[in-house]
Amino acid sequence: MYVQHEQSQVVNTAWACLALMHARYPFKEAIEKGLKLIMSRQQNNGEWYQEDVEGVFNNTCMIGYPNYKLYFTSWALGRYHHVYLPMLKEMDSS
Repeated sequence: MYVQHEQSQVVNTAWACLALMHARYPFKEAIEKGLKLIMSRQQNNGEWYQEDVEGVFNNTCMIGYPNYKLYFTSWALGRYHHVYLPMLKEMDSS
């Protein structure tokens, strides 16, 4: 079940960016907006703060996955530069 949060979360934003890139979404501005949010929340030591719970099951148990904020944010940022941008260039040249 989706529950609206009062502000954007870096983990959920990373998931959305990864999904758009995987779908080969042709308009990079939406993805760049999400990545800018992720980068703006990154701390000086390279980490992100734990913002909120990422998982709920049985509608009663909430779980925090502390590595999600590191794993998915880094993956989204890296995928953009190493996979998505080259794919866009390839699409433009064809």
